[in-house]
Amino acid sequence: MVLALGYPVRRVLTTFVLAGLLSLTAGRAEAEARLALLIANESYDPKLGVLKQPKTDVALIETSLRKLGFQIEKIGDAGFVDIHRAISRHTARVRGAGDNALSFIYYAGHGVSHPQLKANYLIPTDVTEWDDSSVWERLIDLKADLIDKLRASSPAAFHFVVFDACRNELQITSKDRPIQIGGKAFVATPQASGVLVAYATQEGMTAPDSGNYAKALARNLEIPDVEAVTMFRNVQLEVQASNGQQPFVIWSGLQRIYFMSSATQATTPANPSNQLIYKSCRLPEFGQEGWLRTEEHTGSTGWVGGGNNQRWGCDRVAASFIAQRAIGQRNKVEHLSSSERSNKDLLGHVTYDYSCKVRVSWDPLYLERRDAKCGIEKQ
Repeated sequence: MVLALGYPVRRVLTTFVLAGLLSLTAGRAEAEARLALLIANESYDPKLGVLKQPKTDVALIETSLRKLGFQIEKIGDAGFVDIHRAISRHTARVRGAGDNALSFIYYAGHGVSHPQLKANYLIPTDVTEWDDSSVWERLIDLKADLIDKLRASSPAAFHFVVFDACRNELQITSKDRPIQIGGKAFVATPQASGVLVAYATQEGMTAPDSGNYAKALARNLEIPDVEAVTMFRNVQLEVQASNGQQPFVIWSGLQRIYFMSSATQATTPANPSNQLIYKSCRLPEFGQEGWLRTEEHTGSTGWVGGGNNQRWGCDRVAASFIAQRAIGQRNKVEHLSSSERSNKDLLGHVTYDYSCKVRVSWDPLYLERRDAKCGIEKQ
């Protein structure tokens, strides 16, 4: 569906915590893999608004997470494909880490919301024009492209997704009208059990590109023995006291989760047997997990002679799209809808025009595993 109207989201900090309990026991805590993906987008086209703070914010969060024992992948000024690939890599790593893995995703950059659809989007840096008729195809849907992937792939892990997006500096128009400040706000989305969402300011309000929330979050992450909901409440109070900004926190069905315990040290488990540990990688022989790129396309064959049908027309439409986008042979085509019309000329010759909507997926994402084919990580 093509949307005609979008609203920029105010600077938002959204943290989703999925399913879980990071339990503390007397004198001992269960060890878990800790994996983080950090995304800092600031070098936008001047027409959208260049940002100054995201890379600084990410550096602060990175420093705190490393102290907590997180293995971190970091990307900056990322386009649509780069963000999709990074999310897919992170999702696969968390799934491979097994139950009780701790996942943390932090995105700092511009974002936009659509209140009617109750959807929030990340804006990649390769978006240079704001065209209402096509821009939604070039954005990252926070729920469908990120949250749903994490939940489906690793339901027994603990997922934190921090959405620090859409500063006051975002400059876009809708129907040739500049977006007013009142429209720069996140859209509250339905909450599933086991999810915590924390925003940098309340719904409907904006926040500056100053890093106040990131600073408070980074500092509070390192305080031991503070349960997660309490920690975000402390961040909320700290930010409000510093500049009047009022962060917003919502959660449902959470058990007790701790980032830091005075009884736990975030260290990499030892390798007492001195055995070989192989690197992880993705290879075609491991099998395919999914696709990195998916787009819907509507087109028609133009007037052609008889002897064909709508399925043939959809194949032609898909083949034309694949050729135009220079998509490789590894792809998947789904026919979503089709129709036809006919025309008879004065001589009684009948021609047909087939219209079709298709969904094309390409750029395969292979399963990730540790294997000798990937090389040796540790001996």
